[in-house]
Amino acid sequence: MIDQREPLTIKKELEWAVPFLSASNNNIANARLEAEVLMAKVLNWERIKVLAHLLDPISELDSQGFRRLVQKRAKGYPLQYLTGSQEFMSLAFKVSPAVLIPRDDTHILVETVLSLKPQVKPNPSIIDVGTGSGIISVALKKYWPEAKVSAVDISPQALEVAKANAENHQLEIAFYQGDLLTPFQGSHTFDIIVSNPPYIPSRDIKNLQVEVTQEPVLALDGGADGLEFYRRLAKVAPSCLNPRGWLAVEIGFDQGEAVKRIFADNGFESVKVVQDYAGLDRVVYGVKS
Repeated sequence: MIDQREPLTIKKELEWAVPFLSASNNNIANARLEAEVLMAKVLNWERIKVLAHLLDPISELDSQGFRRLVQKRAKGYPLQYLTGSQEFMSLAFKVSPAVLIPRDDTHILVETVLSLKPQVKPNPSIIDVGTGSGIISVALKKYWPEAKVSAVDISPQALEVAKANAENHQLEIAFYQGDLLTPFQGSHTFDIIVSNPPYIPSRDIKNLQVEVTQEPVLALDGGADGLEFYRRLAKVAPSCLNPRGWLAVEIGFDQGEAVKRIFADNGFESVKVVQDYAGLDRVVYGVKS
């Protein structure tokens, strides 16, 4: 008997996926784009190749794999975890459920640190605390190659991701496992300490978007008021900073004045709050007095 079914094509699979994603309850605004990205993932192609081969047949196995990803995305699982990658500051990064998904907001922190070049020695030592996927340490080393960059994280799984990203970009970064600056107290000092810490108040975690709730709580939960990490870091940072060393952190949009006071209370001066392009507080930095 001749099989009369129409052959599966990339186009037909996308035509199924787009309305399926659009109809989900998870506010997927760019359903067409996301469907194409997931198709590219399954086929191991660039997205532009998918668009150029819409009428090509697709195997039953690839169709099943694609539909599994689409169904998982429709339930709110982050696109970046499904593809295993995310771009940050024009650099490609590997991501996994072990790490926070890189966000554009963090480039304000990286740019702030890069702006300190005239105020530190030519070959500064920088430590990225709570490195996660390593986007801060990798971006700093990429755009400030003469700097000696290190990174620390309490999670061994996150460190594996960060190490892979450093290797993929062929950058020399020293990685350490530990809580905050504990691996360095009494043995290392730095010219710059930088961190994108957990800063969401514990009570707000349950109200986050479905996608965000899939990310590691360790990288999100900032304690009762969202400021616990800043208090701990500002307290221990001076002992790990060289004279006139800098501390720079990313913050929540409503935490500028509170974090600024925490810095001042722990002996930092020239403390400034930096806004993002939307005019919201995004970074606090100051120098050890």
